[in-house]
Amino acid sequence: MAIACAATGASIAAPALQPLTLARAQTLQYAVDGIIERGFDIDGSLLILSRTGTFAGEGEAREARLYATLFAPVADGFQQQWQIKDQVRDCPLDLTLDFTAEPVAVADADADGVNEVWVSYRLACQGDVSPTDLKLIGYEGGQKLALRGTSRLSYGEHTEGGSYTADAAVKAAPAIAAFADAYWQRVRETGIE
Repeated sequence: MAIACAATGASIAAPALQPLTLARAQTLQYAVDGIIERGFDIDGSLLILSRTGTFAGEGEAREARLYATLFAPVADGFQQQWQIKDQVRDCPLDLTLDFTAEPVAVADADADGVNEVWVSYRLACQGDVSPTDLKLIGYEGGQKLALRGTSRLSYGEHTEGGSYTADAAVKAAPAIAAFADAYWQRVRETGIE
């Protein structure tokens, strides 16, 4: 599959991203926090998405944690390369912490031979109908990349939110920034019926 780069219009070859069966993903349960929800094979490395679910905190508050962990193949199995961890704590209201409908994107947008692996998720503690926080966290090798902002809430003819701030590593790499922006546009939508 090829992806068009928003900045240059050039075609970017997407690395192989294959969903894992839950049984295959669960072979790494011993090395993963939370309960495994999904897994992906990215050119032989395994990306595991997991969450704790909501649990009781102090008093009326609830908490939840989310993880995305990349394992690379080594001689005797797999070794953790990086882990994204996030949480919502002390939430007495409606708690949101979940992966987006398209939780993973992989590309080599800057054509340097190293894949950028992105994970997108929403988080909030809110008692109203408003945009949630939205994060796209990625890694290119050991370099962390991030877009942080809000989902875009659409209701009728109105929209609210949807903007983001890119970290310095993304801003310094125009091709990666263009790919990340295109991914943001695909996952930012939240609707009200």
